[in-house]
Amino acid sequence: MAVSPVFLGLHYLVADRKGNAAVIEFNAQRMEIFTGDNLPVAVLSNDRYPDSLGYLRLHRRFGGERPVSRGTGSSDRFVRTALALREYRWLGQRPLLDQAFVVLKSVAQEDTQWSIAYSLPRRMVFFKTREHRRYKIIPLERLDFSCRNPALVLSVTTESAGNLVRELVPYSRQENRRLLDSVFRQLLEKGELEILPPDTLVQEMAVYPDRCRCRK
Repeated sequence: MAVSPVFLGLHYLVADRKGNAAVIEFNAQRMEIFTGDNLPVAVLSNDRYPDSLGYLRLHRRFGGERPVSRGTGSSDRFVRTALALREYRWLGQRPLLDQAFVVLKSVAQEDTQWSIAYSLPRRMVFFKTREHRRYKIIPLERLDFSCRNPALVLSVTTESAGNLVRELVPYSRQENRRLLDSVFRQLLEKGELEILPPDTLVQEMAVYPDRCRCRK
């Protein structure tokens, strides 16, 4: 299956309310899916899933002899998250939501900007940002996902806290382009990009959501 160059190198961890999970990766002009027996650990970091899984198997408790590292690299964070999920009871009697954010904090990097947790049975999204630590909540049950309504968006850096449903606004291509331009400028300033990507590529990313069709 050929995919747009916009998505090459991207990957996603998806799950449903029954606990089923899958990793979806876009590489070498094709899409790869890992689920069931091919997804022994439902964790994802910045590296390709097969590479992360191979590194995990070098460590104690996962078939190898290497001790778990406190390193900040993607592979080491993958291992620590996998171990935390296996031994999450060490977090004590905290509510499950708080436990999720403890795990996220344990693998956060110095420049991590936000952390997000999902309660699948309750269909709720919880997130915090580096600057604003109070819980921000989006209850999905309050949203109408029918095709007759426009897609809604909200800046993840919002200062607001609590239920944010009323702060969602209709998506626009222009706002998406402004966001992309801002992100790439910040990456350039941090030295994570040598040059800005071509305008044609940024524009393709900006208009891509318009090509997605809502299906009932």
